[in-house]
Amino acid sequence: MFATVLIGIDGHRGGRDAFALARRLAAPGAQLTLAHIWSAVDGIAAVATGAPHPATAARELLEELSLAADVDCRTVVRPATSPGAGLHRLAEELDADLIVVGVSRWAGAGRLLLDDETRAALHGAPCAVAVAVAGEADRGGPIRTVGVGYEPTDAGRAALVTARDLAAGLDADLHAMQVVSAVPGAVSWIGAPTVNVEGLEQQSVQRAEAVREQLQGLGGLTAHVGRGVTVRQLAHFTTEVDLLVVGSRGFGPAGRMLM
Repeated sequence: MFATVLIGIDGHRGGRDAFALARRLAAPGAQLTLAHIWSAVDGIAAVATGAPHPATAARELLEELSLAADVDCRTVVRPATSPGAGLHRLAEELDADLIVVGVSRWAGAGRLLLDDETRAALHGAPCAVAVAVAGEADRGGPIRTVGVGYEPTDAGRAALVTARDLAAGLDADLHAMQVVSAVPGAVSWIGAPTVNVEGLEQQSVQRAEAVREQLQGLGGLTAHVGRGVTVRQLAHFTTEVDLLVVGSRGFGPAGRMLM
């Protein structure tokens, strides 16, 4: 669980979803900060056109959220070159251990699309980042299943440690998935070398079973093995768990996590 949580709030539904997820992940007595980062360009435009200043509307929004949730929150409204940069700077000032953001676009079949602002919050973040899916604010009940995308690397092992801690704090079941390569498709053009597809399939099955045994050997979790493209397998895995923990994989310095 997290003790100092920074929540990025915009004027859209994604901000409310982020707030809902942050409350689920926050430790008892955690410091919660609601933050709205506005563009200096938008401020200049508001002055030039006579429109309400973005900071004014943001303060009202944050106050409304805080009162409705009946939670003691700090609120911060400030300008920055981008929401991501502003959140990163504020997270460093607060020594936050988690940034929570939402998404503003949603596609069919449960697919989540990250917009530029959400991606900016992920890249180079100084702490863990949680991304709330659309509709998180409407989801009732606690987080009951925590999943982790595992691989036997430093980032994968760090992800597992984080997932274990979260599962324990949330009193949730822990599930781990490791993805192995699928069998290559048969080659059909004239003159191509013969491919023993049956043999490759058998090797893939044996590899998957070996990986499953290794995962189970880690203890305290339910093991899952995916075969195919990692991102697709993990996307499907999200239909089986309430929260997914994965390594940063290029979204930030080594050892930092993305959820």
